[in-house]
Amino acid sequence: MKATNRLTLSFLREHPLDAAQLLERLPLDMHLSLLSAVSAEDAASLLEHFLPTSAAACIQAMDSEQAASLLTHTTVQTAARALAAIKQAGVAQKILNLMPKNNSQHIRQSLRHPAATVGTVMERDYFVLPQDITVTEAIKRLERSRNPISGEIYVIDADFKLVGMIELDTLFKAGRPLLVRSIMNRHAPSVSVHARTNRLLSRTDWQQVRSLAVVDTDGAVIGMLHHQTLLKVEGGSVLDNPSGDAFNSMLSIAGLYWVAIAELVDAVMTGKLRKATRTGKERV
Repeated sequence: MKATNRLTLSFLREHPLDAAQLLERLPLDMHLSLLSAVSAEDAASLLEHFLPTSAAACIQAMDSEQAASLLTHTTVQTAARALAAIKQAGVAQKILNLMPKNNSQHIRQSLRHPAATVGTVMERDYFVLPQDITVTEAIKRLERSRNPISGEIYVIDADFKLVGMIELDTLFKAGRPLLVRSIMNRHAPSVSVHARTNRLLSRTDWQQVRSLAVVDTDGAVIGMLHHQTLLKVEGGSVLDNPSGDAFNSMLSIAGLYWVAIAELVDAVMTGKLRKATRTGKERV
């Protein structure tokens, strides 16, 4: 083994959280290359610290046998979070069928929720931010997100436990070198995955937020409960939601506005704008 490879492997084993956060900034094919190059145990250690959506993307892109082998070495919680976030029909089931029966049974139990509870209606493909990344990295993750994000974003710690919440405009106005945890609101409303949906429409939190973080018995975030989803399930009126579609649209536009402003400021600060302008004049 080359010295550089030994150094990389040592870093992965001694600092799996840091390694996972670095790896998540890179394209998916680089995730897969590294996860395939190391042992299943080392790959599983990394996957433990991936956000569920990132872990799901890796698992879905792998061969089913490789994915099953990898998830066999992770905790039940990690495997369940990753498989729950896979949207392509049949993929998770195929991987579970290839895993040892004892492992797959525990994961299936974790994925199963009684009828009329939050677990049956929550959104499993959701966006959260780790508390220990910078504002710069947080904005980059927003830009890479597959789905438009508006309003509040929930924040988690290294164990995926809910620790705070941050508004989009707060994030974009903050200094780029700051850590997310230094600017987040430590009050973050949540709901248990086991809660009955018929008791949630009256919660006063809906006056401020559009989604509630869904947590398991350990306080780890495993999904999002959207107010619009709850209204459909319980037969409520859209008018009951003070933050309806129009307000969401305004927040989405505001988010785009702040992204544009942030990029403009970056360009000015780094001299890119002046260079581009000067180059344009020379061409004319």
